[in-house]
Amino acid sequence: MQAGHPFGGNTEDDSSQATIDDPVQAVRTGNSKSDGASTIFAFDSAGSACPPAASRAVRSPTDNHGTSGQGAGPFSISDVVARIDAFQRERVQRKPAAAPSRPVNSFRFDTDLCGVIRRVRGINRAPLIGLSLDFAGSPDMSRVDGVASGAFRQRSRFSNARLVVEGDSEAAGDWLISGIPCFDVDSGRFTGYRGSARRPRRDERAGPPPMRPTRAFAQQLRQLVHELRTPAGAISGFAEMIEEQYLGAAPDIYRERAGVIRQEARQLLGVIDDLDFAARIDDEALDLRPQTVALRPLFDEIVEELAPLMALREAKLVVPETELVVLGDARAVRRLFSRLTATLIALCLPGEWIAPTIEPIGSGQVALRFNRPAQLRLGGGDALIDDEDIEDLATLGTGFALRLSRNLARELGGALLFGKNSLTLRLRRDETQETERVRNS
Repeated sequence: MQAGHPFGGNTEDDSSQATIDDPVQAVRTGNSKSDGASTIFAFDSAGSACPPAASRAVRSPTDNHGTSGQGAGPFSISDVVARIDAFQRERVQRKPAAAPSRPVNSFRFDTDLCGVIRRVRGINRAPLIGLSLDFAGSPDMSRVDGVASGAFRQRSRFSNARLVVEGDSEAAGDWLISGIPCFDVDSGRFTGYRGSARRPRRDERAGPPPMRPTRAFAQQLRQLVHELRTPAGAISGFAEMIEEQYLGAAPDIYRERAGVIRQEARQLLGVIDDLDFAARIDDEALDLRPQTVALRPLFDEIVEELAPLMALREAKLVVPETELVVLGDARAVRRLFSRLTATLIALCLPGEWIAPTIEPIGSGQVALRFNRPAQLRLGGGDALIDDEDIEDLATLGTGFALRLSRNLARELGGALLFGKNSLTLRLRRDETQETERVRNS
């Protein structure tokens, strides 16, 4: 046994060097002063030091003859620490990423005879267990409305009562809950409620209406529209020059491509005009001039404009025979009719047709009724214009197009009303020309 060695044993062991299989096992050092070399000791999982046997001791590097190399030095602690850090980093990187959780839109629950939720299925139950149907709660706590509380006191069923869950869990937010009372079969005593909950649709939310865009935002949008219209107009004009060969003869393939570019640029300019109208309405800067617009010529122009879209959708627009004239800015009226008709055509199924009817109504107005396509017979009222999930060909979406049409109708002194099977557009009627036509007849 050599003096100075904390466990005894020969520090001049054979040249066979043991390695540490798992660097996560803590490695400590103990310095032996007998030969000027450092000996590294391994510690077991309990933290006890183990003797530097061949199976555990980490020795200084040796050459092929078993003697220490000149200047080689001992096995450095920093090397072991670096190996441990590298192993830890690699193990963390190997952990599979958690799959993104899907939003939960419904769950079921059961209450006891006191109306306290005791069982929840389909969602994390922690925020819901203990919530009572008989306690409205303060604004900063999870709570139900008076519908559920009143039904609980009378032991009656309720439907679409409102539940608000505070916090940041997957159950947080607004819910609509429905429940039926349960009674014991033998005694007939009330035992609790069994119910379900679902997320409210956009038209069922009871919160405040969405905030209107600020005037600063509308002005920024108008500036963006101006910056987009200039290059789009230039592209359209240059494509027309190539297509019509204003600059000289051009190959047919170039003329075809120029025609496609011109058509797409025209569609882009239409979208830019829609954004411009929407921004001007929000900014209260829509310049409307009192003019008269005949409906029959206007419909003829729209039919010619929408011919490619009708061919694509295999739909048809039936133009009504009318001599009525409406009052309003000609550009705004044309945009209103064009956008509304294009939206309805884009929603048509193959073989469907749009056949508006026109008739004068009281108070100097005219009513145009459009039959609603099958894809648009969803809900009613303002819920229709908030639905952005309808699959259509409208560039900015069905909701945007219908909101723009409704706002334009209001700016023109009319209204756009949504019925069960039709949309009714009301505009001011020009009675002067009708009077003159009656006199001349």
